Amino acid sequence: MKKGYFRGTPSTLALLLGSVALATPAFAQETPAVQAETQDSSGGLADIIVTAQRRNESAQNVPIAVAAFSGDQLAKVGLASSADLVTVIPGLTINPTGARSPIFLRGVGNNGTSTSPSVLTFIDGVYQPFDSTGADYSNIQSIEVAKGPQGTLFGRNATGGVIQITTKNPFDWQGLDTQVGYANYNEFSARAYGAVKLSDKVAADLAGFFLNQNDGWGTNLTTGNDSYTARRWGVRGKLVFEADDTFKATLTGDYTYRRGQQGLGISPNTLNGFTFNAITGQTVSLPSTYDINSEFDPFYRSRESGAALKLEKDAGDVKLLSITSYRHLIEDIDIDFDGTEFEAIRLTRQDHRNAFTQELQASGGNETIKWVAGLYYYYMLSNINGPRFQGLFFPGGFAISSRDETNAYAAYAQGTAEILPNTNLTLGARYTIEKRQITGHTAAGGAVIPGSEGTEEATFKKPNFRVALDHKLTPNVLAYASWSRGFNAGFFNQISFGGFTEAANPVVKPEGIDAYEIGLKSDLLDRKLRVNIAAFLYDYSNLQQQIYSPGGIVSLNAASARIKGIDLDIVARPVRELTLSLSANYLDTHYRSYPQAPNYDYLSNGNFVAIGALDAAGKQLVSAPKFGLQASATYTLDTSIGTFDTTANVNYQTKQYSDPQNEFPIPGRTLIGLTEQWKSSDELTTVSLWVKNLTNRKYDLSFSLLENVGLIGNPGAPRTYGITLGRKF
Repeated sequence: MKKGYFRGTPSTLALLLGSVALATPAFAQETPAVQAETQDSSGGLADIIVTAQRRNESAQNVPIAVAAFSGDQLAKVGLASSADLVTVIPGLTINPTGARSPIFLRGVGNNGTSTSPSVLTFIDGVYQPFDSTGADYSNIQSIEVAKGPQGTLFGRNATGGVIQITTKNPFDWQGLDTQVGYANYNEFSARAYGAVKLSDKVAADLAGFFLNQNDGWGTNLTTGNDSYTARRWGVRGKLVFEADDTFKATLTGDYTYRRGQQGLGISPNTLNGFTFNAITGQTVSLPSTYDINSEFDPFYRSRESGAALKLEKDAGDVKLLSITSYRHLIEDIDIDFDGTEFEAIRLTRQDHRNAFTQELQASGGNETIKWVAGLYYYYMLSNINGPRFQGLFFPGGFAISSRDETNAYAAYAQGTAEILPNTNLTLGARYTIEKRQITGHTAAGGAVIPGSEGTEEATFKKPNFRVALDHKLTPNVLAYASWSRGFNAGFFNQISFGGFTEAANPVVKPEGIDAYEIGLKSDLLDRKLRVNIAAFLYDYSNLQQQIYSPGGIVSLNAASARIKGIDLDIVARPVRELTLSLSANYLDTHYRSYPQAPNYDYLSNGNFVAIGALDAAGKQLVSAPKFGLQASATYTLDTSIGTFDTTANVNYQTKQYSDPQNEFPIPGRTLIGLTEQWKSSDELTTVSLWVKNLTNRKYDLSFSLLENVGLIGNPGAPRTYGITLGRKF
């Protein structure tokens, strides 16, 4: 570990690390987000066990809107990576920006690289501060998405929600599970999961994946090479020690490599299909959504690794938990920002990030009261080597370098008590102290620009809380109401063209959200029909938003916004062989105040420019489609040669906006997927045929608004189809 990595925090760190070495290690959270796979004897719907409140309980008894999927369910709808979550959860959007995929949920999110995500991701209870690729692995037990602010119990700044990925326990199954696949665009893929018991008390597993899409979705018209190719691979291992029924230790490690172009290419958008050539003053039309025009092949590359130690101790009436983790990321990008065959504006950037977390937690309870309390520490160091601009507009090169350091501390507690028969009251609170410090400078021709170098510091302190009341109207019908307050700490822009002084790089203020929700969860018709509905209202202040301004890409605060919406989830199993599901999300969003919202327009020659600022009050929030719907049907046929599962999945989303003035909508789209899976009678062999985006719909996941270049599309995948073979040994 490099000297100075934990500069300024030695006493805190010594205390936290020392606690891990105590003879009484900690426990609290049991295996997260486990989805029951079995039906009851009548063939009804099974309970879904989630940990949205950091304890195992049926999703139907949790006063939170939760979407949960088992590994088998994800396979049946063809979900192969985290990015595919948009096809199964209405109201969730993903805006790929190179190796990262910022998530928006119910209109809440941000796509900046300087701040923490609004929707947090955890793998086996461990916070993933960078873009998580956990869903690529073959050892996924389940994925759980808790909607709305979850800051009282999870991580640091969960204003939008929490995604929990749970991996398999090597004590539950031993053997080797392998998969190989081939798809169009000359894509080869392979996955493997192996688990072994080394003794009665020790078990280990290893999961790996590989994907190589050799042919691109389009072409670089200048170089002749393919555009939008992809290559990913990774390994993840776990060693579990269960001394007895009261103590468990789990050590995990992982490494993931990713390379591709999505989120970086200067591609035509679905509105007009052209960009402005800043060299010739002409507009440039490209023949395909997936084509680019660049003197080199842009790319992103990320190498992420990490390790975690989880210690769990059952000390009678109290369960103790300690989670210690370390994450490391190296990310490179190389973008042709002018999108032409000329050497004009080339941006290269390398980002080194290191993160450390330590959580100590205690929980307990009985039939009338359940509680959990803990301490949380988070540290991150980010070194930006770049971005470096080279070319026509920056003779001799222009570079920005910065060092961004975060120290965050939090204490939290939450309890649920039965205050009346069948009526529970939940109270939760968290107090967060987050310190940010950034040091940086700009340079031209290798020399620091005078007046650009500086150090900025800020400390943010904020209490959060949650209040929820739920009542069982009948044994199978739950009504609830909740009020939560969320918080996302402030920060400084890591990329500042004017330098790193208070005047050139003002602090981005913390954002806050008050979330009010009422809901009803019900199992009806002898558990053959499940209907859950939630209505919510968010008052959102100081929204942290990334925009494209004449001075570059910056994050700033919108003043305030309001979000109203409804979630509806219906699952039916009219007969044992058929499962039907429908999920819908409606959002009514608008800025209540945004006086400095950027205003973009096209000039008569086609040039795209920012022309000052206008108040966006009354306009719809970005990345917040008004309506989304997901519907699927699975029919299971048992035969003498095995089981056939036929699944059809439809995902519909209305238009969303890429700019706060609502001048440039991203068109809506309908995506259809089909999967046919055969599993042998001994359940050892599987064959899956699948197709995604059956109608080959051309659509964009997001737009980038680049001055002197144009409205740039970030295309979603075209029609893809393939075959996957699986075998267990």
